[in-house]
Amino acid sequence: MELVVNDDLDLSNTSIAKLPNNLTVNSNLNLRGAKIRSLPDTLTVTGDLNLSYTNITSLPNNLTVNGNLNLRGTKITKIPNSLKVNGNLDFLETDITSLPDNLTVKRNLYLNDTPITKLPESLTKVNGDLYLENTNITSLPNNLTVTGDLYLIDSRNITKLPNNLTVNGDLNLRGTEITELPNNLTVGGKIQGIDK
Repeated sequence: MELVVNDDLDLSNTSIAKLPNNLTVNSNLNLRGAKIRSLPDTLTVTGDLNLSYTNITSLPNNLTVNGNLNLRGTKITKIPNSLKVNGNLDFLETDITSLPDNLTVKRNLYLNDTPITKLPESLTKVNGDLYLENTNITSLPNNLTVTGDLYLIDSRNITKLPNNLTVNGDLNLRGTEITELPNNLTVGGKIQGIDK
């Protein structure tokens, strides 16, 4: 049996602990603050999926979110290799330490306030802003292109920028240990926070 919801499904701050198998939400699904611990493998959401401040620890394999995926403040530490997000992906305040090689994000990627130490070398383009503020990031992939802004504020473990870095927006390095810029850096906006 399949359950289809043709509008937004808002179960935020409820005691809902489990969703039915074969659930299709033809809009946004909001579970912010709900008691839910896992998602069904057959979940389909055509809009945004908000799992912020839930006890979710993992995501279904082959999950595709056509809008934004908000995992802020969850217990998640690992994501499936084939995760596809056609909007923003928000890991703010999670314990995520790494990202899979096949991750696809079509807009902004938020990794602020996470213990992440590196991004996969296969991540060569972020189609929006890349937020790495207050992380343990030690390096960025070579040949990385960020079509928006790149924020490395207070990420003290990174000491140099990668080869062939392109940032179409602003580059903010405040509070990092980066003391010089590479020769092959392209920035479309302003650069802030470089100490000499």
